[in-house]
Amino acid sequence: MTVVQDEVSIALERTQRAQRDAARIWARATAVREGRADRLDETGPALDGIRSRLTLPDASLRLARRADVAIGFVLLVPRGRTLEITYLAVDPNHWGEDVATQLLDSVKQQALLLRFGTIDLWVIADNARAIARYESAGFGLTTDVQDSGGRLERRMEYTLY
Repeated sequence: MTVVQDEVSIALERTQRAQRDAARIWARATAVREGRADRLDETGPALDGIRSRLTLPDASLRLARRADVAIGFVLLVPRGRTLEITYLAVDPNHWGEDVATQLLDSVKQQALLLRFGTIDLWVIADNARAIARYESAGFGLTTDVQDSGGRLERRMEYTLY
């Protein structure tokens, strides 16, 4: 069990720095999950994706920081009565510290405040670690699947009311 001394703060951010921090986290998490140490610093595609999503109406980026160091993030896009998580990642150096749980709790609070009925997301079908985390937060797998660049993704959903 990891003992963490400093608290995690989660805040809405839109700065260029926040976008770069999120891209760095996404690149590192993806590289570690895929066993590709040679790609730990490949932030270009992630940064392009994050910036693209942030152009959507009412999209928001929330960063989790500890001692002003970005350690996780979530990018949200409203779609009707659903709040969609388009990206969620935690820096691999902070896996197992419940950062994802804290990010998901902040999403649930925001969704309730803004009166969304559901929260959903797409997860890579063979990412057992992510699926387990989402299930422990109350998300359920749906029957919806899609191909994302040659990888199968499953939709998960959390019903607020």
